[in-house]
Amino acid sequence: MVIELYTQEILNDLRSKSHYEVSQITDAEARYKVEAGSEKMDEVTRCISEAASRLHGRCRRFLKEFLSRNMDNTVFFPDKYVVNLVLSERRGLNKESIAEAMHTFLVEYALSKFYVSMSQQELSNKHSLLAVDAGNLIDELLYTKLPPRV
Repeated sequence: MVIELYTQEILNDLRSKSHYEVSQITDAEARYKVEAGSEKMDEVTRCISEAASRLHGRCRRFLKEFLSRNMDNTVFFPDKYVVNLVLSERRGLNKESIAEAMHTFLVEYALSKFYVSMSQQELSNKHSLLAVDAGNLIDELLYTKLPPRV
């Protein structure tokens, strides 16, 4: 099973959520400092890359192969993240929602990390809990399988 997670969709979702959340901050300067806007793209990119690393770690047991490029400490921000899973027939059926759960995990984990860097602990905690929920759903989808056929 190959899952493609497009970074532009992740970025759009992340920025949309951030814009909505910080719109409730009345002070315009404070709101500007906290929002995941275009001037903070380096930090947002780092957060999404870290979230993608965490996602690969969660799926490690089922990955067909690890990233094949040489690894270093530069930020890797491709057009899409490809998660190539090897699942048995019983484990692989009815997993349509896993792509959405992975997308949600990336967005929520990245927002959690982003808000920590912006000293917004309350917003970070909120997204951290949502990332845990999405991660638990991913685990449930990966580790459950249909009963054996008789």
